[in-house]
Amino acid sequence: MVTGKEFTLEEHIREREASDEAFRAARAAHRDRYEYTRKLIEARLARKLTQEDLARALGTTQSAVARLESGRFLPRTDTLRRLADVLGVEIRIGSGGIIKVELESARPLVH
Repeated sequence: MVTGKEFTLEEHIREREASDEAFRAARAAHRDRYEYTRKLIEARLARKLTQEDLARALGTTQSAVARLESGRFLPRTDTLRRLADVLGVEIRIGSGGIIKVELESARPLVH
């Protein structure tokens, strides 16, 4: 472990993965869900939207957006469709139900 200086979350994660088999396995098991939620947040921030702004555009509440971004709950297909429209991204559901958010092909924001 790094001592005597501040270090980043990424450094901490790298050290835990290197030294803890169970941690490494848990990270691998949840990597896909983490990646899609990270990209949803990235897309929202790129549009300069708060969670409240996104909630209004989706016709839901800020707490529902926070739950979506936490990755603890998988969204329904209609929610994914609305997210794609509002954020101007492509969302694909692959084999095993893995959700992929494509930021590179982002479309203009839908109002």
